[in-house]
Amino acid sequence: MPGATPDTPCRVHRLVVRGAEQTHESVIRNELRALRTASNLGEIHAACAVAAAHLESLQIFEAADFAVDRARADGSQGDMPLADVVVTVSERQRLATASTGVHSTAGEGSMDAEVRVRNLFGRAEVLGVEMEAGQHKSNTFR
Repeated sequence: MPGATPDTPCRVHRLVVRGAEQTHESVIRNELRALRTASNLGEIHAACAVAAAHLESLQIFEAADFAVDRARADGSQGDMPLADVVVTVSERQRLATASTGVHSTAGEGSMDAEVRVRNLFGRAEVLGVEMEAGQHKSNTFR
């Protein structure tokens, strides 16, 4: 907001989420709860910085960027100006890791596979599946 300082009284009017194709919007909005109680631009910016760090710590987003602008509709609430906050997220790929291996020692063999998928259901969860199969063959002579 041009000409505003961190002490400028302000409330959040509208929160817009962009870029969330796989993630439920409620996951993002949950991290932005502090914006409801912000009463000036400094508090709004601080809440956005904390929310960006929390969103990136979920490890489902490459980045979370925030923009704060004067609200287009109904520019003020009494004497207090209103602001719109736009959060734009860049989601990571769902496939986190995939690996396979084959092991053989002295006639005994095994195979393993592992797959980890993040944000499969859109709620910032990680699903991991591991499988191992093998055969044990040994002979003993006395």
